[in-house]
Amino acid sequence: MNSEKRAALARLMRAYVWAVVLSFITLALLYSGQPDFGPINDMTTVAIGFVAAAIAWQAHEIVLEQRGASANIFLGAAIMGFLLIAGNSFMVAFGGLNWLVGGMYTALGVGFLGIWFSALGPTLGAVAKLPDGLVRLGRWTAWAMMLGLLGALPLLGLIQMNSGLAYAGMLGKLVGWLLFPWWAHKSAPHLSHALNQ
Repeated sequence: MNSEKRAALARLMRAYVWAVVLSFITLALLYSGQPDFGPINDMTTVAIGFVAAAIAWQAHEIVLEQRGASANIFLGAAIMGFLLIAGNSFMVAFGGLNWLVGGMYTALGVGFLGIWFSALGPTLGAVAKLPDGLVRLGRWTAWAMMLGLLGALPLLGLIQMNSGLAYAGMLGKLVGWLLFPWWAHKSAPHLSHALNQ
């Protein structure tokens, strides 16, 4: 991957952080009693999914170099995650889907992003020479995000929406929403520094 593409990847990682910050701001405004921010919050979720997919696309060359043809499977997981997140968020925003069901679809989407991130984290750790602590954080983040795959169980009618496993899927989504932008915030400067060496 050339320096221009790495710089673009670092910018996308920073954009992801700001998209998550905006999402939490609109969520706080929603719960402060301003319902007009509900659809806006849903659109920030779409933006988060879009930027995550853009990161996956931009980083695909790096993962392909390290992982070979299996990189295409991880890219497919990222695209599936984006489609689940964006599709259900649009439907929730315009009243076509219950917010709780939508949350399970988002959790499932985050789970697919976790599959992709389980490949990106270690790969980028090697390329950008990330500190061991950031590599470990990336590993934990990927595993937490993959808990979101449990969201498939209530959507398929295999368990109740209020079951422990369903809540574990939602917890995975929340942890992924928090840890992945933190990892991106800490990792982007290392990626930029690697460009200048």
